[in-house]
Amino acid sequence: MDYKLPIRLKVADREYPMQVDAAEEAMLRSVGREINTALKYYREEFEVDNYQDMLAMFAIDCMMGKKNIETSKTELENIVLQKINSIEEMLNSVL
Repeated sequence: MDYKLPIRLKVADREYPMQVDAAEEAMLRSVGREINTALKYYREEFEVDNYQDMLAMFAIDCMMGKKNIETSKTELENIVLQKINSIEEMLNSVL
C-alpha cells in the first residue's frame, strides 16, 4: 500500500495542500523553492508585483526551456541515427 504524505507547499504566498509519495516530498519542496526564487527574480529584475504576471512569466520561461530541451534532444537523436547508419553502411560494405 502506497502511503501518501500530507504536505503544504507554499508558492507565491499561497499554500497548497497536497498528498504526495514520501519519496517525492524532497523534490517537490525543492521545486517550490525554485519557483519562489524565480518569482523573486522577476519581482526584483522586472519590477513586477502581480503574482499572476510573475507566474505567467515563469510558465513562459519553463515552456521555452522545455522546447529548447526537446530541440536539443531531437538534434542529438538525429546525430546518433546518422552515426548508426554510417556504422551500418561500413559493416555492410565489409560483409
